[in-house]
Amino acid sequence: MKKAIALTGTERKGKSTTIRKAYDLLIAKYPNASVEHAPGRWGIDIKVVVRIGEVKIGIESRGDPGSALTESLNEFVRIGCIVIVCARRTSGRLFDAVNNLADQGYELMSIPQVGVLEPAEQKISNQEIAEQILSEIEDSLSVAKAQSATP
Repeated sequence: MKKAIALTGTERKGKSTTIRKAYDLLIAKYPNASVEHAPGRWGIDIKVVVRIGEVKIGIESRGDPGSALTESLNEFVRIGCIVIVCARRTSGRLFDAVNNLADQGYELMSIPQVGVLEPAEQKISNQEIAEQILSEIEDSLSVAKAQSATP
């Protein structure tokens, strides 16, 4: 089953930071993973495809209006990503673009990204959500592995 994990929230809540952290956790956990598209050089923002075994994971942290999120999603679908992780706002054209992944066979999971006032608390919140994203990716990896082992 293909899965799209959308980190959803209003602007300046830490979505990009959290997605970057999830990417870092993924690479640390799977050091033999191949990176088919290197992370972009947009500060904290990234666009990357990680391959673990036969499973491709597309990650795009830019979900702001005017970003290339729609194009990234289309690319991830075209190249066969089983998991897509992205940021999105709570409404608008890009919100709809992510929701349209359901029409392409993706189970859509929305994870709320809330901002907190204290920087230390925000860091903890971002870490916890990044770990949740990693857990969801690992669930998809387990399902893909089980499906490939079935004759």
